[in-house]
Amino acid sequence: IITYLNAHKWSLINADQKGYILARTNLIFQVTTTMAKIIVLMLTQNYVIYLIIDLIIFMVQNIFNGKIVDKRYSYIKTKGKFKIDNETKQNLISNIKAMFLHNIGGYIVYGTDNILISSLIGVATVGLYSNYTMIINQLAALVSPIITGIGASIGNMMATESSEKSYNIFKVTYLMTFWIFSVSLIFLYNLLEPFISWWLGEKYLLDHVTFIVILINFYLAGMRIAIATYKNTAGLFVQDKYAPLIEAVINLVSSIFLAKYFGLVGIFLGTTISTIATIFWTQPCIVYKNLFKKSVSTYFIKYIFYAILTFITCFITSELCNYYVTGINFYSLITRGGICLILPNIIYLTLFYKSDEFEYIKRALASLLSALKFRFNLF
Repeated sequence: IITYLNAHKWSLINADQKGYILARTNLIFQVTTTMAKIIVLMLTQNYVIYLIIDLIIFMVQNIFNGKIVDKRYSYIKTKGKFKIDNETKQNLISNIKAMFLHNIGGYIVYGTDNILISSLIGVATVGLYSNYTMIINQLAALVSPIITGIGASIGNMMATESSEKSYNIFKVTYLMTFWIFSVSLIFLYNLLEPFISWWLGEKYLLDHVTFIVILINFYLAGMRIAIATYKNTAGLFVQDKYAPLIEAVINLVSSIFLAKYFGLVGIFLGTTISTIATIFWTQPCIVYKNLFKKSVSTYFIKYIFYAILTFITCFITSELCNYYVTGINFYSLITRGGICLILPNIIYLTLFYKSDEFEYIKRALASLLSALKFRFNLF
């Protein structure tokens, strides 16, 4: 609830492409919070105090960040009242209603798995699944901002550049999304089960088929980020406002039905089916039709190519890991991790090095390094 008191401030600084200013302070507060909670648990083992410490530091963080925004944008403190024209107001209302439906649908799809598992399979299975989701969600939280963080820049580009320029930048974003989540999937496939076996024991593993379906859902969700970022930044909410609700209904019905016949994996297959049946194809169609003015077939052709490449690279990496790495211990995990980080990146670098998209990435990195070098020399 506290977060929403300053929501307008976060929107303002992000729209101004200055979100990195808060990111630095947020990192400091997150580290402080984690250290404080560890100390509290070690000294008191009291969960209530643990939550109170979390709340207090979070309140301080919001106040501190709010002061930063107030200082940079002093005009938000004005007491003057300004009227919004009817066209803008109606557009806002329509988009907010559509976003509300999108959020409800998204919650039902991604927020009900634990409820379905506990009611249809058993509460103990929720505990096993939480070991997987904790690690997968942490990895997703680490890599997702790399793509979503450019949303404000994309919005600025849409307002000032042609649709062709937006499309060219989208292809770069699409490649980056594939690269990040493909490597992440390969990393998880080869390390997550060995890590849980080393950390907790083999009895805490889910069956391998279920694990693969969980990773497929992770990949599908990750690959959506690029197209969803463009769709949301362009304000294309109304065009598919009922799609998330349809997705939610398909998800619930298929998950319950499949769980009766296939058990746990059926619940996750329900998520896969609902995603592919709705937003997997509706979002690209809307963006390509309304924003890029191009045929959406190129998106799906490249998607299939990226999926096949991910599968082949994962197979090669897994074979190499299994051949050279034996046993489950800390050093074998480090070795597996090294192979999973190095080999896929070498393969993708070899394949895409001369592509237009990668050329753009190289120029962007060169500009970034030059700017950092200039700042360092000034310092």
